[in-house]
This record gives sequence, C-alpha cells and structure tokens, in this order.
Amino acid sequence: MNLESQIDELAGYIDRAELVSPDVSGWSVGQQIEHSLLSIRTMVAAIGRTSDGSGPESSLTAIGRLVLMSGQIPRGRGQAPASVTVEATPNEEHLLRSVEKARSAIARLDEISDAGVFDHPYFGVLDKKRTIRFIEIHTDHHLAIVRDILESA
Repeated sequence: MNLESQIDELAGYIDRAELVSPDVSGWSVGQQIEHSLLSIRTMVAAIGRTSDGSGPESSLTAIGRLVLMSGQIPRGRGQAPASVTVEATPNEEHLLRSVEKARSAIARLDEISDAGVFDHPYFGVLDKKRTIRFIEIHTDHHLAIVRDILESA
C-alpha cells in the first residue's frame, strides 16, 4: 500500500475517531490517526531540513534493520516521542486539516534531495529512501491497530 492510499484509509476512519478499545490500545482511533499523520509530517520535514547534506550519516541500529527488513513494528514495545504523542482525541475538523497537511508533505517528497535523513530515536539515522519505507511501515502499524479497535469496539 502506498502512502497516498494509507492516508486515504486513515481519513476514512475519522468519523469513528472517538472509538476506544482498551484491550487493543490506550489510544482512541482519532489519536491513532493524528499520531500517524503527525509522524508523516515530522519525518518528511526532517528529511527536507537535512536535504542539503547537513544531517548525520545514515546508520541503522539492529532493530532498525529488523523493522525495515520485516516490514513490521512489534506492538507495545516502543513509546512515541513527545513531539508526536497525542494526549486527547482530536475533533473531526482537526483531523481533516491533518490529513491535508500530510497529503501536502507527501507531495513534497519528490522535491526533497536524496541526501535528506531522519534520525529516529530507536532505529538510527534513515536516509530518504529508508525514511519513506519506515513511514509506510509505521502507518501500516497504526492502521492495523485502528482496524483492531474497530473490530473490537
């Protein structure tokens, strides 16, 4: 699934943003959506800021290599950095604006130099190609959680 269709799927769940299933996650559907969209924007902005080659050299941790190779993030293992943590369920208007901002970020990817990097707190420094791959994996991870919340609720 590509980033555009992942964002489309996230947008399709906005009308169920308030749903919660504590057995699946401590976050609501809306928090999952907002976290995913905010993470997309944050990662794209990072590779954009460093596209002049000013970022550190790409270097993956062992867990970073494992996640990128497997295409999966284990559930319940890591904690989101404060910059992409969502404290309360956002309202529909906010989520719709976030969808548009994420779409704009993705549209800018072609303009960003391959020299851009994203320094992930657990996975190391990802080059542009790996960052895009990680965005897809991360978004897929949260889409699966959303689907499980909806199924359970």
